[in-house]
Amino acid sequence: MRRSDRFISRLRDIQLYGERTKNTVRDRPLVDMEPVELDALCYLVLIVSEATIQALGLDEELASRHPEIPWHEIRAT
Repeated sequence: MRRSDRFISRLRDIQLYGERTKNTVRDRPLVDMEPVELDALCYLVLIVSEATIQALGLDEELASRHPEIPWHEIRAT
């Protein structure tokens, strides 16, 4: 797979799994979630974090082009 294709794929992962994370939480407190929901949430956040790390590695200027996104916090997750 070409570098540009991998980059696009990682951005799609961030978008897809970020949306799934948002839909899993749906403004509910974590204490109200079932254990299986918390496990799923952790997995989704892990995917977003890993995809962010990979995307930033494939395009070093991504963070500077989009300073409104908290890249460091996402990666640190």
